[in-house]
Amino acid sequence: MLAALIVSVLMVSHVDATSARATACSAALAKTERQIAHLKSDSLEGPTTAQSVGAQLHRQPTPAAVKSAERKAEDNFQMTLAQAREANSRGDAAACARALNRAKEFYGVQ
Repeated sequence: MLAALIVSVLMVSHVDATSARATACSAALAKTERQIAHLKSDSLEGPTTAQSVGAQLHRQPTPAAVKSAERKAEDNFQMTLAQAREANSRGDAAACARALNRAKEFYGVQ
């Protein structure tokens, strides 16, 4: 009987700690998503990524190359945001924060 009570208390403590970590990251995740949605609605620009070697050699990109780079940056941004959401659902606040920081870099959000 005592063992069952101890196990129950430990399980509740673990759930409370996990939900507290998820809540802290949930707030940061929601704030970041709002900031980026605002940037997307106010701008024609999308996420950015590192400049290619070709761009550094003073070559003019083709419209197809520009679209491809934009699509890749958006895909990478969405993947990073999904990683933050997944870490948040696991209650892994550190991994969530790391993924959020990477996601913010795509839009230059602080």
